Amino acid sequence: GKGKCGRRLSEVVFFRQLGVVLLQTQKHFYFWEDTMTYSKDICISLLTKKQNELTEEGIVRFPKRSDFTQEQVMAIKAHLGPWPRALERAGLKEKRKEG
Repeated sequence: GKGKCGRRLSEVVFFRQLGVVLLQTQKHFYFWEDTMTYSKDICISLLTKKQNELTEEGIVRFPKRSDFTQEQVMAIKAHLGPWPRALERAGLKEKRKEG
């Protein structure tokens, strides 16, 4: 169909950025399989564990994306939403008050 070529190219670039070399036909399967190895609970415990480690080291900040592997970041965002929401849902950060 029309525009298919461009989409496939951007997918290849996207997966290359992830550092994952996948066979064209199986890439979606593997991509989702990777994400699914991290359940919502595992994602929350990754965040809380990292927060505890930072606190023990006397570092006053929330966990950052750079504290985790790309796979973990993808899974956390898939289960818990954008990073600030993920921190809230893991109970690390106060919910922003509206207004």
